[in-house]
Amino acid sequence: METIVKCTIEQLAFPVDGYTYNVMEWRSVDGGEVFAYCGHGRYCRTLHEAEQYAESVDGTPRTAPRMFTIYKRDLIRTAEISGRPQELRYNCIQYLCQFPGIDPAEMAASLQHDGFTILFDDSSISAKENAANRAAVSKAARRAAR
Repeated sequence: METIVKCTIEQLAFPVDGYTYNVMEWRSVDGGEVFAYCGHGRYCRTLHEAEQYAESVDGTPRTAPRMFTIYKRDLIRTAEISGRPQELRYNCIQYLCQFPGIDPAEMAASLQHDGFTILFDDSSISAKENAANRAAVSKAARRAAR
């Protein structure tokens, strides 16, 4: 059987020399039935550093879901500040999602699922491109529903 590795990240109660996170590597030699901690891992100063190390060891994505949630919360806050609490323009979603590399169609589909109305009224692009954006969001929504 092959060895399976998974990582856990724990925040230390008493940070030592600025190291506040402990990434522990757990190994299984029986196909994932039992995992044992063998003393392997790394201490990290930031959560981002700890997540990057854990992803490099076990391949499980940690940063992307957290970033998606953070940016989604920012978009919801933006909608509340704008005075139209349940409406967001798709071009605003596109702009904000370009920085972390999040798919704007998936973000819009997630916001639609939470009851937001996504407005496809960008006058800087053609009606055909707005329709293509609407179709991409609908497709992402169908994928998420499965």
